Amino acid sequence: MNTFGLVATALVLTTSVWVLIDAISIGIKKTPETAQTGKSALNMSAGVWFLCCLLFWILCFPLYLVKRGKHLAQIKNRASPNDRALIVSCPSCGLGISVAADLFGQVIGCPTCQSEFLAPQPPRQSWYHGATPAAIGYVIYAIALVCFGLSFVMGGVVLTRAQLETQVRENIESNLRVKTLNKTEVKSFNLVHESGNKYKGILIAKTGASTETAEVDVTYDGETFLWQILPLKDATTPSASGQEKELSASTVPDDSPRKVENHSKAIQTEFNTSEKAVLENGNLAVAVEKLKISGAKSVEKTSIVEVTKNPYSALGKVCTFRGQAVKIEALPPNPDMQGTWTDILVAVQNANSPLGVTTVEFICKGDMTSVNAGNYITVSGYFVGTYESQNAIGGTVEGLMLVGDSLKK
Repeated sequence: MNTFGLVATALVLTTSVWVLIDAISIGIKKTPETAQTGKSALNMSAGVWFLCCLLFWILCFPLYLVKRGKHLAQIKNRASPNDRALIVSCPSCGLGISVAADLFGQVIGCPTCQSEFLAPQPPRQSWYHGATPAAIGYVIYAIALVCFGLSFVMGGVVLTRAQLETQVRENIESNLRVKTLNKTEVKSFNLVHESGNKYKGILIAKTGASTETAEVDVTYDGETFLWQILPLKDATTPSASGQEKELSASTVPDDSPRKVENHSKAIQTEFNTSEKAVLENGNLAVAVEKLKISGAKSVEKTSIVEVTKNPYSALGKVCTFRGQAVKIEALPPNPDMQGTWTDILVAVQNANSPLGVTTVEFICKGDMTSVNAGNYITVSGYFVGTYESQNAIGGTVEGLMLVGDSLKK
């Protein structure tokens, strides 16, 4: 049940209980039927009204409000003048005098001492025994009807298998593009319904020259969906080079994610400081979102030696490094990374590196193609993690990745 359905249900329960308490309070009960009164469908006890409102609220609650108004009017009409009279004391002699309702607020005389005085006004009727509660009831009735309608409309929008397949594919592709800097393309995605709210899909994605196949588990409860990419053990797809690969830790290229989880519209919003591998921690997407909002501010005075010694403590911080630009490449347009982005490799001197230099991959928001290889530049951005790349002799080295919008020559 969605939020509107819950609100409407709460209103039904609350008003039904109020009907029971109110009917007892103002004396609504089943009365004997006579020739004068005749039969009436509204002639019910307080308990019966409660049950009727609880089970048939849409019909019975407004009927009770009508019955309530008639009942209070009958009580007022049945009251005799003596019932409405007031006993007041003469201010001169103290004699108790009965004042009829038509003399309220007028000058009257004492029959004993003949003195005259102003008769008081009658006590004001309690608002609760007037029309106000019924008016509030009708407003609540209208609100509940609107909530029931919205609940029906929203609850009725259930995705077909084809619609779910399209939305899951778009969600996966958007996630992979951010994580791999727009280097992964979803070639095909097929989804089948297994049972209940469980679906199984086959995903074929291409990263560079490599094509991988993976299974996707999807759970859909009628409102939101959850998907998870898993390694495919029983099926493979030929890659562009003619070889067969599976989406596993041993075959995924360095620039594509090994395992991706997504909770539909629930997106990671804070930096992951427990995993330093940028392809695993999701920090790249977090940094991109933060740059959209406020940019990379509050620059930390953190040296590259400190970052490489204690990378976990530096994750999510805004760091500033200076080094020599090695490679500059404009990234292709990506709807999930609004605007223009440039990928710049910077060689930064590092006393903590065996080679004396650490490569920093700076993902910069803006067109920085005016920077040339060989230029010395200062870059500032969020430290999102580390990555591995091959060196000239075939070994692997660890680089750092920053995401920011500040570059100075």
